[in-house]
Amino acid sequence: MLADDETLLVFTDGLECAFPDPTLAPEQMRKASRRYVDQLTRLARAHHGEDLPRMIMELGAALDAQAGSLHQADDVTTLAISPTRQAAKKAA
Repeated sequence: MLADDETLLVFTDGLECAFPDPTLAPEQMRKASRRYVDQLTRLARAHHGEDLPRMIMELGAALDAQAGSLHQADDVTTLAISPTRQAAKKAA
């Protein structure tokens, strides 16, 4: 069970390659880099677990800024699950 301030983010391996290291040679750009972790960390800190739909939209915009949604090296799928505070209030 997730606490009110927790979010579970599940993603495919395409996200690892979606933010390539710009210092790599073009033939190495398809390799995973830690830049995706930096992007997710930045988004999580910016939103502090609030406004999950906006955070996912910003992740999509960051993906588009890299190679565009239709030109990624691999498919990218993310799923974010977070408890709804409104539902918890109604249950109480």
